[in-house]
Amino acid sequence: MSNKSVGAKWGRDKSKVDDGVWVNCDDHDGEGAFQLKVRYLKIASNPDYAKCVTKLMKPYRRQSGDLSYDVQTKVAMKAFCRIILVDWKNAYDDSGNAMPFNEENGFKLMEEFPDLYEFVSAEASDPNNFGMPSEKDEDDAAKNSVPSSSTSWSSEDQIPPPSSDS
Repeated sequence: MSNKSVGAKWGRDKSKVDDGVWVNCDDHDGEGAFQLKVRYLKIASNPDYAKCVTKLMKPYRRQSGDLSYDVQTKVAMKAFCRIILVDWKNAYDDSGNAMPFNEENGFKLMEEFPDLYEFVSAEASDPNNFGMPSEKDEDDAAKNSVPSSSTSWSSEDQIPPPSSDS
């Protein structure tokens, strides 16, 4: 067994986390593709996002009861557009006019197209995009590795160990 550094499993490309990565949001690749540039959307790696959400939630703190789903979603979208969304390429309105990148236009776009927001949020949360292997990569690697001769339970056992899927 080789010694593997902690960074090999948990490290990220800091420049990608800080500067962002381009995410293709179009059905085709190439220069004309609609792309968004996003920073990493994990709170521990991007505390500015958490701080922004906290600041945007301030006006709602004295409100009694739970916040509506709509308010929570809008706050998350605003924070996303302020901290995570960095830039875009080839964003056009229905008339074919280029949409300038800014926080306000980003929010309008995310609010109008919630599926786009969900898609790009997932991409901004995917460790693979930021130089870190995801759990899926590790699961795939484990499936493709040669099983060891020793196991934690034998065929004589009545109950197999619990699966990690539950």
